[in-house]
Amino acid sequence: LRKAVWEGRSGRIFPPCGTFILRIVKSRLISMFTDLSQTASDPRLQAELEFLFERINYERTVSSNYPRHFKLETMRRLLDRLGNPHQDYGIIHVAGTKGKGSVCKMIGGALDAAGIKTGVYSSPHIESICERISLGGQPISEAALADVLQTTRQAVQQLDKETLGDGSRPSSFFEIITA
Repeated sequence: LRKAVWEGRSGRIFPPCGTFILRIVKSRLISMFTDLSQTASDPRLQAELEFLFERINYERTVSSNYPRHFKLETMRRLLDRLGNPHQDYGIIHVAGTKGKGSVCKMIGGALDAAGIKTGVYSSPHIESICERISLGGQPISEAALADVLQTTRQAVQQLDKETLGDGSRPSSFFEIITA
């Protein structure tokens, strides 16, 4: 039956496309959960990524050994250390289970056409952490991301010192890259 289903007009047997796609997806999932080393060609970004990947990354955590409830207090403290940059510009928050990327592209295109500068933050990234942040439809450069992460790391380290021993949860990978 399999031969009959997958035999092409030439009489050759082709591998089922579903199996091929599944292998690609399975390979991507395995590497996503096991390969935690992100490399960058910019040495400054590489140093910042090493700091970032030392933090708990709940996107890649298979274990359920993490807080039951996430509070925004850690994020608020971190944003406060950074001068609350999110309050300096308008934000459109796109949420849901399907179509977020398309909606962001459509909104970004309309705003760009109106002459309004746009930036998009999305999560997770597939291959490069630079994919998470785009400006005017282009991924952020490694040099620019290194600058931003260096500033953010200083704020995180300051926050770590201030909250050491008070029972606060340290900033996570997601919180740092989102801030």
